[in-house]
This record gives sequence, structure tokens and C-alpha cells, in this order.
Amino acid sequence: MTLEIPEEDGGSNHFVDKHDINEKSGSVLRVLHYFPLEEAKNEDIRAGAHTDYGSLTLLFQDGVSGLQIQNRAQDKSDQWLDAPCLEDCIIINIGDLMQFWSNGLFKSTKHRVVFHPQQKQSSRYSIAFFCHPNDSVSLNPISSPFITNNKEKPLINAGEYLEQRLRATYGNLQKPL
Repeated sequence: MTLEIPEEDGGSNHFVDKHDINEKSGSVLRVLHYFPLEEAKNEDIRAGAHTDYGSLTLLFQDGVSGLQIQNRAQDKSDQWLDAPCLEDCIIINIGDLMQFWSNGLFKSTKHRVVFHPQQKQSSRYSIAFFCHPNDSVSLNPISSPFITNNKEKPLINAGEYLEQRLRATYGNLQKPL
């Protein structure tokens, strides 16, 4: 509603229509377990810096900190900030596809998981729901008075983008997704 997407382009249902649970998508629910590290140092990383590939990610945490987000300061220096681990809260990350659709108005959140030495005897658990649109959905910027629609970018669909990112991350896959 905030983006004021015209009704003829989907209006308030624009994103709902792109995430039909009856259609093929890359959405996935993952339970993540980070094991305790006996000899950990401050700089030890549990999950390297990355952005999420889809539209949104819902992250449920167990109370053990470690999630950091990258804050791009105006002087272009990269700062890593600890994300607070708040009880009964869900962290929502904007993913790459929301950045495409908003033509950069909304930024995909670069984040990582680090090890804090005071937690060396603790496992860390989290549950992440990676919400992806249907594979056939175009990544064209959406119609909104707040978004500059740059048609010069090469346009692909959500399934193609996910496959490109998975190949870049994990190498050549044996069979298509």
C-alpha cells in the first residue's frame, strides 16, 4: 500500500499474486544449527557475508546472538553491527528480488553470523523461511510513483535468477533446478 501500486498492476495484492503457493518457487524453510566452537576467536565466522536471494526472509532465533548486518555508512565504509536478539521477535530481511522490484529503493540486507567467544559452549539455532516468488515472475521494477523504472537492465524471471545465484555459490549443478 505504501508504494501506491496502481490497481491495474495488482494494487495492494501485487506481491501476494507473485507468491502463489500452488505454483513452483524457490521458497524453502531451513533449520540452522551452528555448533559450539571450543577454540573460537572474535573473528571466527559461522556463516559468511551474503544477501538472501528471494523477496523476504523471516528469521526466528533461539536467543543466542551472532547475527550481524552490514551498515553502509555515507563515507562508503562498511560497518558490521550486531543485530539484537530480541525475545518473541522475528527478523525480516529484504532480499535481492525486492531490491530488483523496487529498482534499488529497498536494499537487500547483507548479513553474516559470527561467533562471540563468550558463547563457546553454546550451540546457536535459527529457523529461516526464505520467501521466493513463483519461478515465472518477472524481475521488472514495479509500477509505483516512488520507483524509477529503468528498462535498460537485462530482465530475467525469479527462477532464472535463483539458478544463477545457486550456480555462483555452489558451482555447476548436475541437473537444472
